Amino acid sequence: MKIFLVLICLLLSNINFGQSVTAFSDKKTGFIGFKNAKGEVIIEATKYTEWDGFSEGMILVGKKDKWGFINISGEEIIPLTFKSAHIFSQGLAGVRENKKWGYIDKTGKMVIEPAFDFCWHFKEDLVC
Repeated sequence: MKIFLVLICLLLSNINFGQSVTAFSDKKTGFIGFKNAKGEVIIEATKYTEWDGFSEGMILVGKKDKWGFINISGEEIIPLTFKSAHIFSQGLAGVRENKKWGYIDKTGKMVIEPAFDFCWHFKEDLVC
């Protein structure tokens, strides 16, 4: 029974409830753009060179070893200032500053100061 519940939680945590984003690369420029579930380009490949996932309406993007977040309209919500970052879970994203990890909210405000050697995603209000 315990294994069944864990599997259900894992499946539900990966559902975006109607929003889907796929990255594509412009071979000429090396930049990454994004398409919606219909295959329509929603963000042109003109600015970012890396990405590491989509969650809670935010896309984790990078350029020149700096990471930040954009929304599905391409608006930069959290500037590319972090050395490393993880996607949002339960409204928080792990970010690395000065070799330590902390957590920001969707406005970019540091809500858990960087003090950790590692960071993980939140599930049910706990770090997993």
